[in-house]
Amino acid sequence: MDERLDLDWTPRPGDWPEAMAAMYPAVRWRWLLVVALVVAAVFAATNHLVALTAVAVVLAAATYLLPYLPAYLAFSRNPVASQHIEASVDGDGVDMALEDARQRLPWSAFAAWHELRHSFVLRMGTGRRDPSMIIPKRAFPADRHQELRDLLTRYIAPCGQHRTP
Repeated sequence: MDERLDLDWTPRPGDWPEAMAAMYPAVRWRWLLVVALVVAAVFAATNHLVALTAVAVVLAAATYLLPYLPAYLAFSRNPVASQHIEASVDGDGVDMALEDARQRLPWSAFAAWHELRHSFVLRMGTGRRDPSMIIPKRAFPADRHQELRDLLTRYIAPCGQHRTP
């Protein structure tokens, strides 16, 4: 068994949108829609179509912000989402403890993982609706991030790849 890596964090609503971008590729490319709408707005503005320009700007803002809205709503509606989490990761899997629950997840429960700027996302399936575990990088010291990467690669798969049966 590997050395245990202890994690400790309180989830924040801002943790979820970044994870959504890893799980839903369309969210990662939303900037392309924004660029297209801005180009349309500029074209409309040069032809003095103020109303069309206003609509394009509103659509661009909505296209950019819409993916984040479900994450914030889901977080605010879920009473467990903001509970403090203590977890440990070792060669057997992930052991998580919330205020009133404890769960052991073996490595076989995870299908893939992604590393993002502020978090690690452990996916429990390959479908869009399959659950995921978000581990913010603030949950443990930066000098131990490589240990988690090594465990995830060894027991799940390389970053961004799915577990092979």
